[in-house]
Amino acid sequence: MSTFESRDNEQTKDYLGNMIPHFKTRLHHIRSRSYNMAKILNEQLDYPMLNGDKIDIKIEKNEYENLGKLIITDNCNNGFQNINEEGKNNPFCFGFEKENHKKDDELSEFGCGGKESGAACCNLMTYVTKVDDVCYKITYDFPKMRDCENINDSYYPTKFEIISNEEYIGIHHLEQGSSIILEKFIYGLYNVLKGDDINKDFEKNINDTYKYILKNSRIQVTIDGKLIETIDNLFDNKLVKPLNLDCHLCVKRNPIDNK
Repeated sequence: MSTFESRDNEQTKDYLGNMIPHFKTRLHHIRSRSYNMAKILNEQLDYPMLNGDKIDIKIEKNEYENLGKLIITDNCNNGFQNINEEGKNNPFCFGFEKENHKKDDELSEFGCGGKESGAACCNLMTYVTKVDDVCYKITYDFPKMRDCENINDSYYPTKFEIISNEEYIGIHHLEQGSSIILEKFIYGLYNVLKGDDINKDFEKNINDTYKYILKNSRIQVTIDGKLIETIDNLFDNKLVKPLNLDCHLCVKRNPIDNK
């Protein structure tokens, strides 16, 4: 897959269609939504939580002790599929949507959730991954994509590189899986917390969202090297269980319009 810097206009004009708006419109809509760092973190973690057994989160603070860079590393086997597909079938194109996004066992509903959450919070996002023993580095420079003249090309990453295994290991530090690097965060989105409070907030959010997965699977999640341990659910306490009530919700569907 090439990038908008090298892609031929005639080659790409039919990939996404000629009636789509420019990516800058999409970016404006993304950044107008009610994203916060909890939602953004969850979008990046949904897939590896179900498909890997190791996630390392590294938080780098800037000179003001705010969030400066966020690196999420997983060991999911064989990285991203369809990485060499063209057009909207490629998971790194913003026009991509997963075929199985309606499955009940999928945590992330839409294939662009991780990309959109990155675009919502920062100006630079990088993926490093390995597929079929080939290593890739994909970069989204969102201001450049916003300013790209060609509409179709604006939906593609600014750089799509095949890198050496040595460079892959140097960034990723594992033999398989992917790393997502978010940096150049948009001012005001996450400058409320500072220092260790960022780590504590991330840990609480992960426990609140994924506590049952953390408790019932082999996956291990660390933040700056610290293993996240699950917090027991109050309702599972043996003294509280006898007081719990089981409730069932029944929905009657209209046989005519199936609603």
